[in-house]
Amino acid sequence: MSKASHSQRALPLLLSEQLHKLGRSVAVARKRRRISLDSMAERMMVSRSTVQRLEKGDATISLGILATALWVLGLHTRISDLMPPEKDLIGIQEDIRHLPRAVRKRTSKKAQKADDDLDF
Repeated sequence: MSKASHSQRALPLLLSEQLHKLGRSVAVARKRRRISLDSMAERMMVSRSTVQRLEKGDATISLGILATALWVLGLHTRISDLMPPEKDLIGIQEDIRHLPRAVRKRTSKKAQKADDDLDF
């Protein structure tokens, strides 16, 4: 069993449940491909117990271990889809909230003087 860390104890229950669901999904994908625990561990270059911890949703498993498991399962291309910037609604709202209230055309002093010299 892994040693509990401060971050693991601080993990909200909802996230813990989602990690367990993710772990179960990894296990289902492995079994659908008829890959044994030992073979999965060998392909990932980790121990059998690490794969078991991953499949249980252990929060102390590194992202590298998860990414390697997804690669072995042929699901690695989905990693970049986890949080695309164009779907970050909170970030987009913050960007909009910080837009300037007014936008003024900036002109250099030379351009401004030339405009002042026009008679028409």
